[in-house]
Amino acid sequence: MNIKFDEVKIKRQVRVICTKCKKIKSRTVCEEQTINPWNVNDNGIPKTRKEVVDDVLKKIDKKIALVKSDFICASCEEKEMGI
Repeated sequence: MNIKFDEVKIKRQVRVICTKCKKIKSRTVCEEQTINPWNVNDNGIPKTRKEVVDDVLKKIDKKIALVKSDFICASCEEKEMGI
């Protein structure tokens, strides 16, 4: 028996500037969670849809900050490695 839970999936496209060549590149950042009885908050109670969305938004903001910090595009990375 398969049970399908609702999924909260958020994608954002981020424009970043390469620190080496100063070109503008775009990256897609994605985060997802399901609303299910095992996805619980700190109190041990299953998360509501609003709690799941808030959690996904926090995680995606962290991922975006990671992508934006010291971004190097693939071509500059290859040049640096000598490939």
